[in-house]
Amino acid sequence: MESQLTLIDIPELRLAGSSSLPAATTVLRFTRDCAHNTTITVSGQPWTHYAIHSDRYVTTTHITRVVQGSNPVSVGVVRRRSVLADRLTVGGVDAKLNQWLKMPLLQNLPATMHVRDASYTWRLISSSRVGIFADVKSSTTPIAWLDRSREEPVDGRYVSLLPSISLSEVAEELMDEIVLAVVILEHRLRMTDKARDTRVAAIGGAQGVPSISSQAKVLG
Repeated sequence: MESQLTLIDIPELRLAGSSSLPAATTVLRFTRDCAHNTTITVSGQPWTHYAIHSDRYVTTTHITRVVQGSNPVSVGVVRRRSVLADRLTVGGVDAKLNQWLKMPLLQNLPATMHVRDASYTWRLISSSRVGIFADVKSSTTPIAWLDRSREEPVDGRYVSLLPSISLSEVAEELMDEIVLAVVILEHRLRMTDKARDTRVAAIGGAQGVPSISSQAKVLG
């Protein structure tokens, strides 16, 4: 059967279940369902976008802010290594990635980000949403959040919603750092998802059970 999975962005579906979130003053949208080679647009700023570019093997990823009429600005460069610790260059300073975005051993979240003499924590809000919280005791509301790509049933078929980043007013000044953190985290989350799906498919194949993806059917 021919797949009816469609890539699309539907704002009204994005708003579902968002009643506990603060008002988003800026929304950044991925133009591709990809975390390492894509463009991220900025709502209300058609002259600004982020360019995410990686080499063939995704060992190096450049995150660049592009503003029409100005020189491109490097937000960060991520260098992934299979044995030694990953490296990150920010503001011309090269260091271990974990010194800027600290993640627990063998896990991706929660992740602590150190920016401008302050700390913030990324943690799951739901299965498809990751929020960033200011590290203060009273902080129960995210200042920004990533809506990961996900599938939703629409008019009898599944559509895939592209990722987006929503910023509250207090997060506006951290836009560069939030985009950088999202690119790092989303890539790692996707690698974890891929490894899990591979294990599930291998187990299913060994038992003669179709994989989850092969069981997906058009609603109807």
